[in-house]
Amino acid sequence: MEVAYQSALILEKRSAGSRQDIEVSRARLERASAEADGMRVKIDQCEIKAPYDGRVVDLQIQAHEMPVTGKPIVSIVSDGDAEVELIVPSSWLIWIRVGADFTFFAEETRKSYPAKITRVGAAVDAVSQTIKIYGGFATAPDVLPGMSGAADFLKLRN
Repeated sequence: MEVAYQSALILEKRSAGSRQDIEVSRARLERASAEADGMRVKIDQCEIKAPYDGRVVDLQIQAHEMPVTGKPIVSIVSDGDAEVELIVPSSWLIWIRVGADFTFFAEETRKSYPAKITRVGAAVDAVSQTIKIYGGFATAPDVLPGMSGAADFLKLRN
């Protein structure tokens, strides 16, 4: 658009163009500039803020791709304290308590980590007769989301 406008000015100086050509070229240039400014404003507003601090696990969109409404764009995991989710027999509810200590052995690291029960699930699975319990680690810097292992509650049952 800028080139067309400059060309119209040169032609008019050489008496080969009209004033109308210059005005039409100027109007087209101003319109294109306004559209570009509008696009810049939209692009400046394209910022995605995660609801919590974390790390990207999976990016489900590529550069210059338009996001689809309702489709996830990115998967993140929290950088906060790691939590362990355990499925235990519901019969253990007679002795398992929030705040109780246990150790968690992670298969991937081949290490055991001290932990405490932080909460007990709200319902027993009627088919498997199990319940979820959750624990927090005292320290487990090398435990990552998705790791698997086993918990040891022997101290609690004695």
